[in-house]
Amino acid sequence: MKFLVGVLAVAFLFSGVFGFSLYSQLSDSRRVNTDIEEELVRLSADKLKIESDRARVLGQLQLIEPLQENVALLEKEKLILKEQLLEANAKTTAEADLKVQVKNHKQEINLLKAKIKELESVVSDSSNVIESLELQVGSSTLVSEDLDEESSNIDDFYSSAEEIASPPPMLPRTGIDAQPLAQLMALIEREPNPVIRKILRYYAYLEKGELSKAFALRKEDGRSFESFASNYETVAQIDLSDFEVWESDDTYKFLITYTDESVKNTVYRMVMRVIDGKVETLASWHVGGTGK
Repeated sequence: MKFLVGVLAVAFLFSGVFGFSLYSQLSDSRRVNTDIEEELVRLSADKLKIESDRARVLGQLQLIEPLQENVALLEKEKLILKEQLLEANAKTTAEADLKVQVKNHKQEINLLKAKIKELESVVSDSSNVIESLELQVGSSTLVSEDLDEESSNIDDFYSSAEEIASPPPMLPRTGIDAQPLAQLMALIEREPNPVIRKILRYYAYLEKGELSKAFALRKEDGRSFESFASNYETVAQIDLSDFEVWESDDTYKFLITYTDESVKNTVYRMVMRVIDGKVETLASWHVGGTGK
C-alpha cells in the first residue's frame, strides 16, 4: 500500500514536473512565436520601406535621365562657349595690335606734320629771299637806268676792244685762240680769291667749249644740260672784269663781255655766288654794247 502510495506520489510528482516543463515549453514556444511574428511584422515594414525606397530611387532615376541629357547639352554648350572665348581672345589681341598700329600711325602723322611745318618755314624763308631778290632786281633796274651814261662810255670802250691785244685784268688771257685750256687754267689757279677763281674757271670752260664741265660747276636749278648747252654752243669769247664784293664774301658782281655768232662785245652786269663749290647766278642785266 505504501509502495503504491509512493508510486502514485512519484507519478504525481513526475507528472507535475512534466506538466510544468511542458507548460514552460509552451510558454517559450508562444514567446518565440510572438518574437517571430514581431520579426515578421518588422520585416514586412522593412520590405515596405525598401519597396518605397526602390520606387523613390526609380523615380529619381527617371528624373536623372533627362538631367543627363541636359548635362550632355551643357557640355556641348560649354565647348561652344570655349570656342567663342578663344575667338573673343583672338579679337581682343587683334584689337590690341590694331590700337598699337593706330598709335604708331598717329606718331608718324605727327612727324609728318612737324616736317610739313618745317617745309612751310623753309617755303616762307624762300619767299622772303625771293622778295629780297625781287627788290634787288628792282634796285638793279633803277641802277641800270642811272648807268645810261656809263653804258655809253662802256660802248665806246668795248667798240675798240678788238684792237686791244691785252686781256681784261681779272682774266689772264687774250681770247679763245690765244692759248690752250690747260695753260689758261694754270693762269686762273694763280688767282688768290677762291670765289673769283671758281667764277673764272666756269667761264673759261664756257669759252673753250667744255660745256659739260661748265654745267657741272653750276648750282642745280632743274635746268637740263641740253637747254644749257643750246645757249652756249656758239660762244666765241668771254671777258670778265671789275669784280666787287656784293653783300657777302661769297657773292661778287662783275662785268662780262660776251661774243658769239650772233652778238659781239655785248656787256652784262652779273651777280654770282659760290656756294658748296658751285656757282649760282643771282641776277644779270644788259648794260651796253651790241656789236652789230
